Amino acid sequence: MTPLTILKAAVTELEKRNVEYCLIGGHAASLYRISERVTKDVDFAILTTSEETAKKTAGEIIQALDFKPVSGFVATG
Repeated sequence: MTPLTILKAAVTELEKRNVEYCLIGGHAASLYRISERVTKDVDFAILTTSEETAKKTAGEIIQALDFKPVSGFVATG
């Protein structure tokens, strides 16, 4: 999946669940920069009633996209 495909799929899942969200990170920065900020991930902030609900919702969406949710520090090699 390309980042744009992931972005579209994530938005579909967020809207299907009526989650209030905001695109953040590199893709959001690309909307107001002259040159695109290249990034391979998609970042969202979601508004929920609690941190627990936010983690649960994010995990469900990540799994719906066939990814594995990971939290905490993740070594990149």
